[in-house]
Amino acid sequence: MELTPKKGIVALLDALGTRTGTIENAVAFLQSVEKIRAKIGKNLEITLQQLKDKPELRKMLAGLRFRFFGDTILFTYEIIDEKRFIDYFHRLAFVLNTLMLEAIDLGILFRGAVSIGKYIETEDIALGPAIVDVASWYDKIELFGIITTPAGMNYLKATYSNQYGKSFSESEPVPRIFRLLAVPIKGDRVLNTYIFDWPSIIFASTQGDADERLRWYYERIRHLNVPKGDECKYANTEAFVKESIARQANREKERSAQQHS
Repeated sequence: MELTPKKGIVALLDALGTRTGTIENAVAFLQSVEKIRAKIGKNLEITLQQLKDKPELRKMLAGLRFRFFGDTILFTYEIIDEKRFIDYFHRLAFVLNTLMLEAIDLGILFRGAVSIGKYIETEDIALGPAIVDVASWYDKIELFGIITTPAGMNYLKATYSNQYGKSFSESEPVPRIFRLLAVPIKGDRVLNTYIFDWPSIIFASTQGDADERLRWYYERIRHLNVPKGDECKYANTEAFVKESIARQANREKERSAQQHS
């Protein structure tokens, strides 16, 4: 069997607090996983349909694959055209940020990591440096969200700074997609890295002011169990959500003020 090495973006996510110790819990979780699988597939199908007159972009999305392993999802996204890396990254970021919201709606809280590099894959297996890198970091963060690995962050900084030059903002290269954050990780440590800014797109899925968008989050987590040992993850996530919503609200106010000035 001949395997051709690929270069691309790899994301590994796992569901926190999953309880499958009883048949009832296992069935409920699998039903939620099937709903998530269907949502990812439907979102990709809709996007491809919208791009029916743009064959280059359709070709880009065709390289995105995802696999479920129990409570873990692995995304591999082969980069066909290195010059368009940022386009690839933005499309995957949209998929992942949307997935976070849809999973929360189903009572599933994901954490994970994204890496960039080389890998090989078959229908069922993916191996290589990018897989090893993302596997080293996906379960280290102490909140619900998706970070870039340290190596992935360095790749993004280099790529974005080359693309945008002096206008490149290290702290927030792309508002509402990802931004720099001091992310709490295991061992009472903090990792300064990029995190996918999924709370900011609550603005795109709800109506109302910032307080109402925060209530959207509270309403979806209030019925979830908080196992002993996970309480800090909830607290850290709440702080992240509040900050993201406030940042987005400020951007909206500034944009509105500029339009009326």
